Amino acid sequence: MAAVILPAAADTSPALFEKGSPVGPSVGQTPGSYGFYFTPNQDVRVAALGAFNYSSYSSGSALVEVWMQGAVSPETSAIVPLGGTGTDEGSFDYTFTTLAGPAQATLTAGTHYILIWKDNQGTAVQPFADGVHAVVNGPIAQYDVPTSTPGLLTLNYSYSFILPTSPPPSLIGINPWDEQHVNGWSKSIINGDPTEMSVNIEVVALPELPGTGLLVAAALGGLAIIRRFARK
Repeated sequence: MAAVILPAAADTSPALFEKGSPVGPSVGQTPGSYGFYFTPNQDVRVAALGAFNYSSYSSGSALVEVWMQGAVSPETSAIVPLGGTGTDEGSFDYTFTTLAGPAQATLTAGTHYILIWKDNQGTAVQPFADGVHAVVNGPIAQYDVPTSTPGLLTLNYSYSFILPTSPPPSLIGINPWDEQHVNGWSKSIINGDPTEMSVNIEVVALPELPGTGLLVAAALGGLAIIRRFARK
């Protein structure tokens, strides 16, 4: 009986952040955009985007986007609904929107990206303002710094961008990457605890295409046969 060769399964990865300790029921609403620079360690597919939800202290939604350096539009985006009825710390946590179809963008290994909470209106803006309350599920490093720590993503920097009040706050039509050195950004190299951890991302590694191993073996075998006949 011939052996059955199954396609390689996609490696799974936890969300980049998870709540690690209580944050307390009293939270503020600070206008601005929050997010992170990150680098995939291998090609990945975006499975979900999220934002931190303070339940009854939050309302509206968060527009979460992934941008690549130099791009004119986001790689992918999601609207994350916020709100709830809870007032205790136990009801605060990350809320995710699962992506499907073309929204499951592929991010390329070694390319730098920004994960950003893009909109800044109303009570949807709730910074997870103390990084000690979160756990980072991946290595932390500066750009282009090799790391042997396991993880599909490397976290590079955290940042916040406080928008002006006049004209009305907006980042519409702006690649957040292009604003990183403009006055208004608060950028920090992460050494352990990021200060704003309001957005989140889940990714999966791209699996090997079904039958790839067999196709490569067949191609090599065919090449060997051609060379054998060529020598005769």
